[in-house]
Amino acid sequence: MRLIQAMEVFAVTVFVSLLFGILFAVLFVAERAQRRVRSLEQEALLPLDDTGIVQVTPGEVAGAMNARGTRI
Repeated sequence: MRLIQAMEVFAVTVFVSLLFGILFAVLFVAERAQRRVRSLEQEALLPLDDTGIVQVTPGEVAGAMNARGTRI
């Protein structure tokens, strides 16, 4: 009887592991399919960037304003 219970736990463990693997693959492909210049991780770390180099995307340039508040 214990052998059957152990096999059920093993089967459930393998099944859950496969589900996590499939979930990871689907989310990875969905994230890579998005058309972004930077990844979410890179954008999240931008406030910590101390290189002094500011990268601007074309969308940000289109709506940019100078110090007087007029469009560039």
